[in-house]
Amino acid sequence: MNRIVGVLCAAMLMGGTALAQTNEAAATVAQPTVPRLIRFAGQIAPEAAPSSTVARGITFSLYRSENDTSALWTETQNVSLEKDGKYTVLLGATKSEGLPADIFTSGEAQWLGIRVEGSHEKRVLLVSVPYALRAAQADTLAGHPALDFVTTDKLTTVVKEQIAQQTTTLGKGRTAAGAIKNAVSATPTNFTGSTTDQIVGVTQSSTGMGINVSSGTGYGVYSKSTGSALYGVSTSTSLAAYGVFGSSASAAGYGVFGSNTSPTGTAVGIRGTSSSPGGIAVYGTANTATGTATGVKGITQSPDGYGVFGQNTATTGVAIGFRGSTASTAGVAIYGTATATTGATTGMRATVASANGVAALFLNSAHGKLLSGIVGTSTEVFSVDGAGNIVGGSLNASFVQGASTTLGIFGGLFSGANGGGTAVSANGGAAAASATTAGAGLVATGGTLASGVTNATGGDGADFYGGDGDSGTGNGVSGTGGNVANAAAITGGYGGYFIGGGPNGDGLYAAPSIGGTGNAATLDGNVTVTGLLTTSSAARMQIDDPLDPESKILEHSGIQSSELLNVYSGNATIGANGRAAIKLPAWFEAVNTDFRYQLTPIGAPASLYVSAPIAKGAFEIAGGTPGMTVSWQITAVRKDPYHLAHPLQVETDKTAAQRGLYLHPEAYGASPDKRLGAVQHLPTNRKPRAAKGAVSKAPQDN
Repeated sequence: MNRIVGVLCAAMLMGGTALAQTNEAAATVAQPTVPRLIRFAGQIAPEAAPSSTVARGITFSLYRSENDTSALWTETQNVSLEKDGKYTVLLGATKSEGLPADIFTSGEAQWLGIRVEGSHEKRVLLVSVPYALRAAQADTLAGHPALDFVTTDKLTTVVKEQIAQQTTTLGKGRTAAGAIKNAVSATPTNFTGSTTDQIVGVTQSSTGMGINVSSGTGYGVYSKSTGSALYGVSTSTSLAAYGVFGSSASAAGYGVFGSNTSPTGTAVGIRGTSSSPGGIAVYGTANTATGTATGVKGITQSPDGYGVFGQNTATTGVAIGFRGSTASTAGVAIYGTATATTGATTGMRATVASANGVAALFLNSAHGKLLSGIVGTSTEVFSVDGAGNIVGGSLNASFVQGASTTLGIFGGLFSGANGGGTAVSANGGAAAASATTAGAGLVATGGTLASGVTNATGGDGADFYGGDGDSGTGNGVSGTGGNVANAAAITGGYGGYFIGGGPNGDGLYAAPSIGGTGNAATLDGNVTVTGLLTTSSAARMQIDDPLDPESKILEHSGIQSSELLNVYSGNATIGANGRAAIKLPAWFEAVNTDFRYQLTPIGAPASLYVSAPIAKGAFEIAGGTPGMTVSWQITAVRKDPYHLAHPLQVETDKTAAQRGLYLHPEAYGASPDKRLGAVQHLPTNRKPRAAKGAVSKAPQDN
């Protein structure tokens, strides 16, 4: 080492005297300064040329090559353009020192980039004229100005100080005040100082590394500070540059590891920020093609903490707090797992505080499934298809309502699984001991039409279709009302409770399969109807035939009339005075009017007549012989308040929507789809299905 220093000192001392003399002579003569400006003339494209002389912003940049993305020098000038788009500028005029002195002496600047405000950059090759700037270095030695050289005395002093310092610090930590550049030592070196800029400055102007650190089992770089322990900045505006880049080849290592040991406050281990409109604050990539590699993973041990927390503080726009994306054909964009085997765990939860917000939005741009419910590892128990229909399973939830141009709003479509599955099983909740009413098994309310809509029907309360099976079909609806606990006098829950929507929506619509022989509805038990009962056929009574109850059914039909009539009958015996008084119920005259009488003598003919018509709850028969039996019948027209409010309309015109449709199309040779009913207002996929193997014929009236 001493030998190398001695040779270096001898060489420097031999040239020092000549340099000193040259500098002293040069100092007596003022040297002219070569201007660091380049005159450049250009012309913008004719279509962008102004109609008159105007100023336009133009950015000029110098590059190493035609395709280089990193500029060596750049400036923007407001340039006056002539009418034909021509202009002349002095490059370097925006700064007092002009162009950097070494911009051309290094031999790197060969291409000039020109970008007119609002257009793309174009580049031109610089020819030899700009390199005349190198003439400014004619008064230098090997490109170095005289001030870069020292006198013999000053060199001797500096060399002696360096040798003395290395001798005293050999094998120990090295300490120097201020910034030290180009420090070379084979021993561990420490730098200590107090500056406002830096202790160690490293500049890498090429494509290499500014600092290359290699370590065994320790830390390659360990930074500790009360401020920013490690701060990396990349000033590139176009390249894929890194402010801080970390890499690890260890299976248990970390490319970048951030730790915050503070037990209080919002302590952040690693934080990334981006100011670019399309930037990424934190970006993690797992490049392995196998295994369970993770791009970004967050872990917390706090019971109230978050493993990964995404937040978007924007108050407008489609601001996304957390987004997941995958390009794999079997990938999962967002995957949530709760691994605890006990407790009320949640794999994924979505909440929203806005009254108009949506807690979870499911979008399938290819119109496939929106939602799939799976138990175990692969058993799908229900799904929601692209049309919003629910397939399989039973749900304890209300579904989002969707609008239609011809219908009220439908709450959702439920389909029973094939093989006889139940489309909906609704069980009313059991009431508590003190409750007055148990829960309804199912409440379905049809939607209401918008105000002003005419010739349309409100939504149905519910439409249900059982699934198909090989030997039978599933129930469209299977509803069981809830039980009442310890309150025998209180009514239990409804098996099904339906309310029609709007002014004319049906509470419940039931239809048999088209072409089938099934009933629209079978009610097994007592039925209470508080409104009008409308039927296309006579009311029929069916009972077991008393003479052969095991093999036959006895059926009777009711009597039809164009009037709403009540019929009363009985037998009376003629008294000794040749008369018989008939006593009627007290309510008789309050319910009936327009009385019609019919009298039949039993055993012998007689001239019977009504001697006193109905008045004050009685009427009188005369004309028979004493002891004769007379059968009487009174037919009366109803006049109770309900009938008066709902009088019978014997003949009415069909509405515009009903014309061309029939109550019984088969009876008039029309096709079944011309059947008049609420089915006409259902979407095609919700109309009654054709029965398997059914022929087109009129269904039986029951």
